[in-house]
Amino acid sequence: MTLALSLHSEITPATPGWFPFAISGLDDSKSALDVSFLNEAPAGKVGFVRVDGEQILDGAGKPLRWMGVNIVASACFPSKQNAPKIAGHLAKMGVNIIRFHFLDNRWGQIGLLKKPEYREFDLEAFDRWDFFVSELKKRGIYANINLHVGREYEGTPKDAPNYSKGLDNFHRPFIDALKDYSKTIFDHKNPYTGNAYKDEPGVGCVEINNENSLVLNPWWLLDLKAPFDHEIRHLWNDWLGGHFGSTATVREVFGVSDGKLGPNLISNPKFTDNLKGWRVDRPDPQFATLAASPAGSGVVWNVLKSGDVAWFHQLNFGGLTLENGKRYRLSFRARAQVNREKVSVSVMQDGGDYKQCGISGRFDLGPEAWHEYTFDGEIRDALPGKVRVSFNINNHPCAYEFDDVRLQLVPNEFLRTNETIEADNIPLAQRASALPVRKAFFEFLGDLEMSYAGEIRDFLKKECGVKVPVAYSQVLFGGM
Repeated sequence: MTLALSLHSEITPATPGWFPFAISGLDDSKSALDVSFLNEAPAGKVGFVRVDGEQILDGAGKPLRWMGVNIVASACFPSKQNAPKIAGHLAKMGVNIIRFHFLDNRWGQIGLLKKPEYREFDLEAFDRWDFFVSELKKRGIYANINLHVGREYEGTPKDAPNYSKGLDNFHRPFIDALKDYSKTIFDHKNPYTGNAYKDEPGVGCVEINNENSLVLNPWWLLDLKAPFDHEIRHLWNDWLGGHFGSTATVREVFGVSDGKLGPNLISNPKFTDNLKGWRVDRPDPQFATLAASPAGSGVVWNVLKSGDVAWFHQLNFGGLTLENGKRYRLSFRARAQVNREKVSVSVMQDGGDYKQCGISGRFDLGPEAWHEYTFDGEIRDALPGKVRVSFNINNHPCAYEFDDVRLQLVPNEFLRTNETIEADNIPLAQRASALPVRKAFFEFLGDLEMSYAGEIRDFLKKECGVKVPVAYSQVLFGGM
């Protein structure tokens, strides 16, 4: 039978020749496609899984090939009526390992912990999980136990990454909480297998955490409040001492200055000199007008009509000469007649290919009080005398006001005269810090993360008695 349907046809059970076909997750019936015979049952029958080089081996030294799936949050705790059916269905489909994911979060109102931030275990959830693990084991399906996935530790600040990610790489109370949680799991005896999880050969591996890295995007660390800010800065200063040996050597690498910015390169920052140096791309009064503010400082740029491209309306100050490889800071005050989102500013070539030169950003404006904005960056692709500061309102008509525009050289020297390892007050690197500072900071974060991984691995192996391989995190989320 041939079915001729439009690509846009809606297919329903009433469509001729079509019918519902749903594969039940509880279907463990025998069929021609049942491959459960490929699983050696029970899981761990010949001993504990181990790693030899790049190979995973079973207890007899035979290479293992795993085909696994995630089972997430509340799905890790099926009813005792459904657990055998689910295990049978997975084995039938060729699955031989399950990644137990989000055991520590109560999505669906059930999880190993009564609340993610608490240390009290849910005994009903534990019993359901124990039974499910035993049913999987009977059918040759190993368990991959994930530890920190979705737990948000008590005391996590609101502006930190979700689920306390990154913080437990260095904050001692969170590290201790993970250790307590892990010890409880691996000391727990599963009444359906007769083994504590540390002695369970049906456990294939343990993952310390998931998508949890300090070096993927470390700049949120700069906004931490006490006690986290003091803790990470102390670790940074301690690492600098161990890595460089002395404050004197750190100063040689990072440089020392009084922190003062260079002179303002915008010669008419407050628009008070007859708008000298400033221009709009569309001076036609049917599109926009530009006039000094009646307040005596600043400019009113009244955009009246949209253009046909996003960059149609721009306010520019050109003719600048910047040094490539040096850091500059662009700052200004601004507001708008009505709320406007994603207004943009950039330092770019004023001619040539109009390339971006290393400083750019977006910001929102509103009719309330003036707001000050600051953007830093390292200059590249600058042409002598042909660089401009350009504001782009992305084709949204409105009256915009700008004032006190400053473009200044930022000292490459990172340290201030009073900052030393001994005083424990060398600040964390900034996004726009010079390359040697950023390089050292990323190396510090990498070392800190690896130290954490090693500490938890050793705890699992030596204190908890885990006998199977322990993994830290997938490469994708370890931004090194």
